[in-house]
Amino acid sequence: MSHRIAIVGHSFVARLEESLKSDNIPLDTSLGLPSCNVKYFGLRGATTQKLIRSNELIECENFRPDTVFIQCGGNDISPDSTVVTVVEGIRDLVDKLQTIDSVKLVIIGSLFPRAKPRYMTKETYNSEMCKINSFLEKHYSPHSNVHFWRIRGLQNPKWNIFLNDGVHLNDKATKMYAFQVKMAVGCRDFR
Repeated sequence: MSHRIAIVGHSFVARLEESLKSDNIPLDTSLGLPSCNVKYFGLRGATTQKLIRSNELIECENFRPDTVFIQCGGNDISPDSTVVTVVEGIRDLVDKLQTIDSVKLVIIGSLFPRAKPRYMTKETYNSEMCKINSFLEKHYSPHSNVHFWRIRGLQNPKWNIFLNDGVHLNDKATKMYAFQVKMAVGCRDFR
């Protein structure tokens, strides 16, 4: 029986799946993980609350994954949000995923910086993003069935990782992201 992995989140997940289906990345949608069935549930523009109420999450539940990697929270950061409200939204999504009886592990991907966030300066956005990542890392470090995965190489990049919109990843950064997701869901230390 194959290990079932769900990749759930906002547009980064939808764009990752599209890139893997094209020839932009030298991996396929299985991320090169033998005997794994990997499915993507990406909702463009989604906040954590939209994800919780989405058809994508219902489809994820029906898929009955063993492991879920989530990429969310970036769209929740706004002038009206606080670190606490964003973290609570992510925690709500983690709690919802843990109600799926097949799920043994939830991995939270770190939030990404943005060069052109909406309605706030990039300095303010990126400062909030760093605080949220730090909180999630500390909060989930003692958990055996929920882990925080810091996306390496894309948190404080010395090169441009963005498309012209200043939010979404360019091809080179998407390739790095794909390999980070592969490492996160393929890490045997979690299981």
